Amino acid sequence: MPHTTFSTQILAHRKAIVFAASQGIGQAVALQLAAMGAEVILVARNKPQLKATAQLMQQQTGHKAYIEA
Repeated sequence: MPHTTFSTQILAHRKAIVFAASQGIGQAVALQLAAMGAEVILVARNKPQLKATAQLMQQQTGHKAYIEA
């Protein structure tokens, strides 16, 4: 099966809402979506961890996140 290569900005100009984004799988999904160019809205109950995820996202991808706790 051939290996498919995707553009790193395949989700540019798209928006994504990620729930439980402050840690674990939710955080990993949010970071990957941002790396692929999406504008990401982060939602979680733990606001301090959510802010930390938003900072990590900006450091890793250069994209700002919108957060809601």
